[in-house]
Amino acid sequence: MTMSLGKICGYVIEGLVYSMLIFSPLAFGSVEILPLTILESVSFLILFIWLVKFLITKELQIVKRFFWLPVVLFILLVVFQLTPQPKALLGLLSAKHLYIFTTFIPNEVISKVQYCLTVCKDLTISKLIELLSFTAVFFVLLNSLETKKQFKRIVIIIISIGFFVSVLGMAKNFAYPFINKNHFAGYLEMVIFMTIGLLLTELDRQKRVIFSFIAITMIFTLFLSLSRAGLLSFFISLLVMFCLLRLRKAIRKKTVLIAVLVIFAFLFMFISGADPFLTRISTLFNKEAISIESRWVIWKDMLKIIYDFPIFGSGLGTFKSIYPMYKTLTGQVVISQAHNDLLQLISETGLLGMGLTLWFFWLFFKNIFEVWLFRHHPFAKGITLGGACAIFSILLHSFFDFNLQIPANSFLFMVIMAVTYGSVFVEYKNENEIAKAHNNI
Repeated sequence: MTMSLGKICGYVIEGLVYSMLIFSPLAFGSVEILPLTILESVSFLILFIWLVKFLITKELQIVKRFFWLPVVLFILLVVFQLTPQPKALLGLLSAKHLYIFTTFIPNEVISKVQYCLTVCKDLTISKLIELLSFTAVFFVLLNSLETKKQFKRIVIIIISIGFFVSVLGMAKNFAYPFINKNHFAGYLEMVIFMTIGLLLTELDRQKRVIFSFIAITMIFTLFLSLSRAGLLSFFISLLVMFCLLRLRKAIRKKTVLIAVLVIFAFLFMFISGADPFLTRISTLFNKEAISIESRWVIWKDMLKIIYDFPIFGSGLGTFKSIYPMYKTLTGQVVISQAHNDLLQLISETGLLGMGLTLWFFWLFFKNIFEVWLFRHHPFAKGITLGGACAIFSILLHSFFDFNLQIPANSFLFMVIMAVTYGSVFVEYKNENEIAKAHNNI
């Protein structure tokens, strides 16, 4: 009975993750309050069910990796931003925070104010809840996915919904169901690399044809989305994938397969008409293009924010609240995101937040590739490489946009990270590999 309940919990967890992978992009990227609330609530429900399963079976082995340390420290940093501080201490920690509190809060309510290291507690709390909910899914999947069948099921779900989203995009304006074509492109980038990763595994001829068609369709749609940052990130990540493939003799020949996929997508694009694509790409480094010029202005303004909030930042999620004080961009347009996730991270969480984030990703990729270089299992080699390139691509794209501020993209990002890390160890104990020495990473 105990085992049955444990299995039921496991199936429910997988089903909820699948449902959110389907729901989040179709709800316009889950950027509105209602879909985001649903996504967060189900994410916490997934964690709750996992805890129930843990209490029932008492046989779960929690993945203990050193990269959890920067994650915990980052969350504690945000909690510290929300913690009330004595006025004198706040002045020592961040003179700019104290200036904002004492300058913009009316005298009649100043005595009731709780001084803290965020310029807007509501925005920081909201963003912290989102961070905790998606981190919960990452944690649960790391500790739930164990077998090749589980990993394969979730990869196929990701690819299937990605293909459906690309078809919807072709039927509409190469952005739908997302509001912005760059976020549509960012979503497709991740799914494309997961599809290529699956193609690098051992598939029969029929499945290889099917997934090759899916990959070509999504690459073709990515081209026609006319997202310059998306295309640049995709091709740089593709080059990284080629280089990594050269390190593994057993799958080196698969570079030909990837080249064929891209060539076919290019052919379809030119047959359907390449003028819009070429015109768009020609403006990539043209500073006369309004979007590029606006970004430069925003980024310059952000350097002033970082200068004023260097250590702790202005508060997680507070960019749209603090930026109007520094805005030099002409016009009445409201800027709610920085169009550069790294600069926004530094402005909101300071150098401490940036350092912890970089530390996490360094440990994450280091742990993956120290094992991947010695894996012989075809599935582990393919999915891990595809997932790692998907993560790298969206991180690179985030230097030019705010893809990770879109809940659907950040949720998929967390799922792919869990799949990538877990798949490198899939059926690990069944192999006699040199990588045995790395089992305690």
